[in-house]
Amino acid sequence: MPPVDAPDWPDFMLPIMKWMATNQINDIVAVVSILVTIGGFVVTILKLRKSQRAAEAAKDAAMRTQKNMEYVSAITDFAAAIEILDEIKRFHRNRVTQPLPDRYSALRKILNTARAGRGELGTGLTDAHKAIVQDALVNLAKAEEAVDRAVASNHAPDFVRLNRILTRDLDQLQEILVYLKSQAGGR
Repeated sequence: MPPVDAPDWPDFMLPIMKWMATNQINDIVAVVSILVTIGGFVVTILKLRKSQRAAEAAKDAAMRTQKNMEYVSAITDFAAAIEILDEIKRFHRNRVTQPLPDRYSALRKILNTARAGRGELGTGLTDAHKAIVQDALVNLAKAEEAVDRAVASNHAPDFVRLNRILTRDLDQLQEILVYLKSQAGGR
C-alpha cells in the first residue's frame, strides 16, 4: 500500500488510510488471503477425491453391467442349446433323419461359442463345465456320424441309444444353465 500521506489520495481517504496503517490491516488482509487460499486448495483437493471416487464407482458399475451382459449371453446360449437338443431327441423318437444334420450343426456352433466364452467373464464356466460341454460336443459328433452312416446304408440308427447319450448331456447342460443363472442373479 502507498504511504498514508501520499498526495494522490483524496482527503476523505486519509483518515481511513491512517487507521489501516495504525491497526496493521495490511497484515491482517494478507493473513486472511493466505487462509482463504489454503481453504480453497483444501476444498479443491476434497472435490478432486470425490470426483475420483465417483469415476471409480462408474467404472465398477460399467464392469458389472458388462459381466451381467456376458452372463445373459451365456445363459441364452445354453438355453438355446438345450432347446435344440430337445428338438433333436424328438426327431430321434419320431425316427426323422432329414433335419438332423442342420440341427446337429446349429447345436455344435452354440456349444462351441458357449464353451469359448466372451470378454473377461469367459462365460463363468469352470473347467468341469467346459469338460461337460466338450463331452457333449464329442457325443454330438458321434451321433451325427451314426445317423449319417445309417442313412447312407438305408438302415435306421439306434435312436434309443443316441437319445440315452444325448439325455445325459442335456441334463448336464441344464445343470450348467442353472449354475450360470445363480451366478448372474448374485451380481
